Amino acid sequence: MRALVCLEQGKPAKWSWQEHALRSVGPRDVRVRIRAAGVNFPDRLASEGGYHIPTPPPYVPGLEAAGDVLEVGPEVEGYKAGDRVIIDGSSELQGLFAEECVVDQSLLIPLPAAMDYVKASAFPVVYATGYHGLVQRGELEAGETLVVHGAAGGVGLSAMQIGRALGARVIGTVGDHTKADALRAMGYPDIITVGTEDVRQRLLDLTGGRGADVYYDPVGGELFDISMRAIAKEGRILIIGAAGGQYGMLKTNHALVKEISVVGVLYGAWKARKPKLAADNMRALGELASAGKIDPHIWKTLPMSEAPAALDYLGSRSVIGKIVVVPDGSHA
Repeated sequence: MRALVCLEQGKPAKWSWQEHALRSVGPRDVRVRIRAAGVNFPDRLASEGGYHIPTPPPYVPGLEAAGDVLEVGPEVEGYKAGDRVIIDGSSELQGLFAEECVVDQSLLIPLPAAMDYVKASAFPVVYATGYHGLVQRGELEAGETLVVHGAAGGVGLSAMQIGRALGARVIGTVGDHTKADALRAMGYPDIITVGTEDVRQRLLDLTGGRGADVYYDPVGGELFDISMRAIAKEGRILIIGAAGGQYGMLKTNHALVKEISVVGVLYGAWKARKPKLAADNMRALGELASAGKIDPHIWKTLPMSEAPAALDYLGSRSVIGKIVVVPDGSHA
């Protein structure tokens, strides 16, 4: 089978769409024909050599995908050849930019009947992170105000959808007017454009001066400081990442005065510690998807051999929603 192999990390990395051997199917393994795979920021970080889990070349990127079961190991329960599945690799690259893969059955989720392969492949990583962050870590309640930084990206847009589905009032910050217009067209009226507006003042204006209850922050840097200065008493700031290039600096006196919480969200590690609760989360997300309350927004679908271009798009901050890649010559 063919796969996209990173031969050399760097800026740019060296890639090859080539024949690649699969490992053998173990007792609890499942072999899956991949129909589509989601592209995520960790794929880009790994290609540059900056991912927190070492990924020495040659390796195949890809954390999430959707496809059909081809073969199961003798100890596998609940799955059989022909089943449609989602692969949730969480925070560890699983080699899913390929025509086929072999993964442990614990990474599989039944693919909802109403969801196609492309949207399903863009579902597990960002939506699982968003649900865990907002529910378990942020304890977001209906009627509260949620602010999502980087709201137009895959991570941010999934949190916007989940927050609205949970009954929160949702405000988003974005980097340019094109993204702001796109989100407003999706039904999110309260969008702030960073760089052209006074973000702190707009947040205070939109919340009647009290500030927001929960911040979902995959960006970091200056926006973290703004969040600290425009947060309600007993508010929560969820640290998802630092796509802006650096993490924010916490001034603990601000946390003391307003009794706020700054909370880390690292879904993959949490899932490994609490797999049953993570499975409950995925069932809840499946129900929200079936009800039409959350729906992955696909910005582009590309052949897998063009995945390096997809990683460049992520670096350019131009993506709205998710990019998905499909095996060359196939149709998801």
